Amino acid sequence: MNKNEDLSPRQLVRVAQKIREKMQSLVQTRTRAVILRAEALYLVQAQAKSLRRQLQITLARGWDAAADRLARRIALVARDLPMYAQNVEHVVEARRTVTVPSVRCLLADLQQLKEEMDGLRYQTGQGILAVTTEPITLEGVYLGPFEVQLCLNSLARDEPYSAYEIVALDPQPAGCNSDVTHPHVSDQRLCAGDAVTPIGAALSSGRVCDFFLLVRSVLTTYNSSSPYVSLDNWYGTSCHDCAYSVAGDDSRWCTSDPLRQLLRTVGQAGRIRSSASGLHDRKGEARSPSGRAHGDRTAPVGRVGQADYPNRRCRVKIEIVVSPQGETRLETKGFAGASCQEASRFIESALGEMLSDRPTAERYQVSAGQTQNHERT
Repeated sequence: MNKNEDLSPRQLVRVAQKIREKMQSLVQTRTRAVILRAEALYLVQAQAKSLRRQLQITLARGWDAAADRLARRIALVARDLPMYAQNVEHVVEARRTVTVPSVRCLLADLQQLKEEMDGLRYQTGQGILAVTTEPITLEGVYLGPFEVQLCLNSLARDEPYSAYEIVALDPQPAGCNSDVTHPHVSDQRLCAGDAVTPIGAALSSGRVCDFFLLVRSVLTTYNSSSPYVSLDNWYGTSCHDCAYSVAGDDSRWCTSDPLRQLLRTVGQAGRIRSSASGLHDRKGEARSPSGRAHGDRTAPVGRVGQADYPNRRCRVKIEIVVSPQGETRLETKGFAGASCQEASRFIESALGEMLSDRPTAERYQVSAGQTQNHERT
């Protein structure tokens, strides 16, 4: 079937028959779920009966220690029984909510959908029913039109929340994340919020027109409390260091991180990278959490002076190690006498408050190996 071809009445009938067929399969899928949950409940009850018989034997023979162990096991089984019974009730109720409309009702539903929304199309091979929204603009941010694609085959597998995708036809992704094409769409998956339950109910009853209208309502509404990327930060902030667009909340990782300023000073800003669940400017001040947009600029530990010449063995070097707790340890190697303190003074001033300063045992082996360490944390 041609992608842009308007559905004829005969084609609408075929789509209605396909939906009815998948709804019948959905009833069978949920019936099998009831059987499985009931079987699990039966096995737990059978275990309780077996333990009861064993407990009777221990009582008759006076095995008090064994009776005590069996009684505790019975208590554990009894504690689990309500959960298994609740699971049975849940799948029975889920099966009851599935309705199989007639072809006539489904055809009327499709006719209404054709009138309500543009671009109705059906891909026979993949079983995808799709509609196109009008271009969407939220709070002055143009997002473009979207195509809502419903995979009818997924309805039979009882996967209502993964049965559809939201495809941007004129992508206007967030500046900090190209996978986010709408504040509530990431990787073509919709975060429906409060509409999750009604969308699932519409799919489980075969009301495809209601499903598409609900999804369109979510796409044309902005919920500022739960976006993937807020509209205020949609275009992001350009990083002064690399021109990479990041969310406004994460811009300090490039512009105000003292460690990055330090590394930029020694010419390694583009190569040396730090990581920690919360970096610290000073003692007790936690930096930004780890969930930030441009994670390609973060890595466990950076060593100053080795990035440009990976194959060169440096005679003198300064190492900066950032722990997962946000503490910074500075270590100098290859300096003679007190020259290590002079060499690392500008770094220490950038890192902030010093908690400890101690020489290692190698400080006193300068004459033998011309290597001494000066650690600062």
